[in-house]
Amino acid sequence: MIGKIYKKIDNDFGYIIDDEGNLYLFSVNDILDDTKIVVGIEVYFKPEKDKILMATYISKVQEDL
Repeated sequence: MIGKIYKKIDNDFGYIIDDEGNLYLFSVNDILDDTKIVVGIEVYFKPEKDKILMATYISKVQEDL
């Protein structure tokens, strides 16, 4: 799934928003590559549904050259 970094909570946690407006909590421990937590960048992520929506396996969307 593709979403955008929506909000930083602190240096370790934040939210990703999908195109339907759902927020997914993420941890920097779930980032697979050198993606920086920058509000507004697009990322790939794997959604997981528990008591809250969570994002795992996060990586930056590569822009077309």
